Amino acid sequence: MDTDAKDKAESAKSAFVFAEGPGAFLEKLATLSRPARVRRLLLVAKHSADAPQALAFAAAAVDEAKRGLDTAGYRDAVAAHDGLGPASKLGVDAPWLEASDARARETQERLEGELASKRSSLNKDAIWAAYRGLGDFFVERGENAHALKCFVRMRDYSTSSQRTVETCGRVAAAAVDLKNWAHVANYCAKADHALDALGPSARADGGARDLALRLQACGAVAAVASKSYATAARAFVELAKAAGGDRDGARAAGGAAPGRDAVPPGDFAACAALLALASLPRDELKRSCVEDVAFKNAVASRPRVKALLSDALSGSYASALRELAAIVDELSFDPALRPHAAHLGALARDKCLADYCKPYGAVCLRRMAGAFDMSLEDVESAVAKLVVAKKIHARVDSQRKTLIAVDRDARAASLGTVLDHGRAYVGEVKALALRMSCLEHDLVVRARGRGRG
Repeated sequence: MDTDAKDKAESAKSAFVFAEGPGAFLEKLATLSRPARVRRLLLVAKHSADAPQALAFAAAAVDEAKRGLDTAGYRDAVAAHDGLGPASKLGVDAPWLEASDARARETQERLEGELASKRSSLNKDAIWAAYRGLGDFFVERGENAHALKCFVRMRDYSTSSQRTVETCGRVAAAAVDLKNWAHVANYCAKADHALDALGPSARADGGARDLALRLQACGAVAAVASKSYATAARAFVELAKAAGGDRDGARAAGGAAPGRDAVPPGDFAACAALLALASLPRDELKRSCVEDVAFKNAVASRPRVKALLSDALSGSYASALRELAAIVDELSFDPALRPHAAHLGALARDKCLADYCKPYGAVCLRRMAGAFDMSLEDVESAVAKLVVAKKIHARVDSQRKTLIAVDRDARAASLGTVLDHGRAYVGEVKALALRMSCLEHDLVVRARGRGRG
């Protein structure tokens, strides 16, 4: 997706309406930090085409910001609300701002004093806890860059694998907010190594399991940002299955520290469906999303997601595209997915078009337009682009409005197969030569012993 298309997607307004209102919307975001919740509300207010909904979400953002210490977020919320042209403008509450900034300064000074005291005592556990407290304070202030520095320093004082995993989770969550994808990938990998050191029994513990899910969500968001959509799809499918069908945002927050989740658990199923439909092969999509019992349970409370997958695989493409458009609109209010939502929707639609054409030697574009509830011109244009991109091996007869399949060159296909086998053989020979060289020089890699922390 080029820069102009990306900017256009990010600035576009959506007609999607959250029927439950801002109150229920906030409940789904319970595991996000308060500044992140305010940003989500403001995103809806900025990009919603429904004026009353935009005003309601902007007012909710102002109320939510005033419950915390994020004064910068409060100013943004008031500016967004008053910029929508309401009958009565709120204006900035200067006394509250002054009092909140004073309270934040006092808290920061106290936490920094505690950190200095703990560092002088050389107690690693106490220093780790002091950095955690200061980092969490910066998260609530909306100062994620300072929070990230504190969380990174926590790792120097982690005395156990459990604490290393918790540290990596905090770093990854802060890095997602800052869109520092290299940090996200790096610390998710470090957390995986620490989780391996915990052992199966410790990993099955509820706290370690929740930390692993949060880290997996951070990794999935990073995969989306790097356009590794298939990797992200598989990760979100596993997240949806692990979270379960009855785990919405409010329930997921039970016992969970706010600010650690990159994506609300209630969005796992929708993200999985959109990414899987856009990037996974049809047989894998059917196996992992439609036939898998755990995933079926996960989407039981999301009828739109369930309908999208079943309609797409059963050939009810018109209804599938309607559900797809609604899910794309809904996920466009996620800051991490917004730049990619429209592109993923287009990829999913193109896959449906290609799947429709595969069984036939010739396809009437007029009938195809009726099956997809699209205009003839739009279908012809979309199919032509797929032909040019070599996603459909056919040619378009514009006079007869027909798509005619073209047989692949058997000789070229055979040559490609021979080349693939040749490359595989060369790779195996190189690997064998490397192994022989290692044995010749007595170089042996042994597995790490069990029980090491």
